[in-house]
Amino acid sequence: KDPIRIRNVLQTVKRFQFTAEETDLHCVIGSYIMKEDYQMYPFEGDRKIIDELEQLCEVFYVPGSHYADFTRFMNPVLVKEAGFDYIIAIQDDVIVGNDFHVDRDLAFVESIGLDIFSPTIAGSTHSLVKRGQDSRVTSSMKVVLTDFIEIFFVGFNLRGWECFYACSDHIKLSKGWGSDLALYPYCAKKHADFNMGVLNYISATHYNPNAALKRPLRHYKEWRTENAGVQMRKFMDVTLNGLWRDFPLIPLRGNHFLGSIDSDGNITMLP
Repeated sequence: KDPIRIRNVLQTVKRFQFTAEETDLHCVIGSYIMKEDYQMYPFEGDRKIIDELEQLCEVFYVPGSHYADFTRFMNPVLVKEAGFDYIIAIQDDVIVGNDFHVDRDLAFVESIGLDIFSPTIAGSTHSLVKRGQDSRVTSSMKVVLTDFIEIFFVGFNLRGWECFYACSDHIKLSKGWGSDLALYPYCAKKHADFNMGVLNYISATHYNPNAALKRPLRHYKEWRTENAGVQMRKFMDVTLNGLWRDFPLIPLRGNHFLGSIDSDGNITMLP
């Protein structure tokens, strides 16, 4: 309902289109308010943005929805059958800026075999995802390999999306919250060569006007009907049929540094 967010969505869409000369893009936007609700904006220019977005993207209006609801629209089997190679999911309060280049960065990600990737995020709660906030990360590291990425601006190849889709079942796991904790252990169990990394050479910003970028997206009470421990147990027992018992629980805020990739493509893993 914040007009700043819809302006940001429009700029993100245009930025992606501008840098996708060789990539066939299909844009999908999930709106948690109805189209007529955008008329609440005081400025006419803001009220018309939704019309422009409808010309550029497929817009779904699902009042009261949450990002996990929209992920369920993109079944991995259907995504593959439709001929897509990547899905990039971006929250409406993430400012992409000019760092990300669709053609260049997707080609790079494919060349090094990343299944899931994210730029560094100003405003993230995880030190590895913040540029310059982890002493172990140096400028020579083009990619930081990790087992945890917050869901702000995340790209997936088909295998990565299949894993994320399985981990974001908001029926069994309350509104998808906690899916980023389960993601790596689940995917690495399914695929021995599974890789997840932060692109250390580009950055985006998580916008939170109430906290001056110092805190993460607020977890609303209705989204967190149970505490994290209970949700994780539900995920272990119900969704993964006990698969998680082979792994320790990942702390919510930890430093999960697995290794790095330099500009020449050389991979260095931690012992």
